[in-house]
Amino acid sequence: MDEFAEPSSDSTSVGLDDRQIAERLVYLGFVQQDADVLASLRLWAERNVDCFLQQFYDHQFSHRDFVELVEAAGSDRQRLVETQRSYLLDLFQGMPDARYAQSRQRIGKVHARLRVTPRWYVSSYELYEKYLFPMLRRHLWFRPIKRRRAVAALSKLLNFDKSIVLDQYAEDLAGGATRGLPNEPH
Repeated sequence: MDEFAEPSSDSTSVGLDDRQIAERLVYLGFVQQDADVLASLRLWAERNVDCFLQQFYDHQFSHRDFVELVEAAGSDRQRLVETQRSYLLDLFQGMPDARYAQSRQRIGKVHARLRVTPRWYVSSYELYEKYLFPMLRRHLWFRPIKRRRAVAALSKLLNFDKSIVLDQYAEDLAGGATRGLPNEPH
């Protein structure tokens, strides 16, 4: 069984409605212009995803602890590559919506079920900065304004993703104990 498979849709999730999604995006400063600049780079992302994934997983699989985690879950590199490909290309789809947020919640659920610690999950975002961001900067070398906007937009969206995934992860590990806690600082 592939433990990295998505959990059933009837399992509990941190409920995010359109208002809550919009609030998170506003808090991060992610606006329509950010979504548009990323969407304009979709074809670039499709052409470069395999190069990025090669670097990403060469790094991940160079760590024995990571390999053991993947093997214990009954998965393999190719399955992870396909999942990560979908994740990366979603970043270049435009403004995040409920479907997008739900896909990030599923990531949190899977990681909680497998006890993938935030160490691995959060650290993987460094690999986006290490490998994908330089690829993006090279692509937009002669367009400095778009380059800055694209890198900033991608950074904001990755932070949005982390917030959803980690909320769901904490919710699942706490067995629902965090459900209903205020999302707003007081």
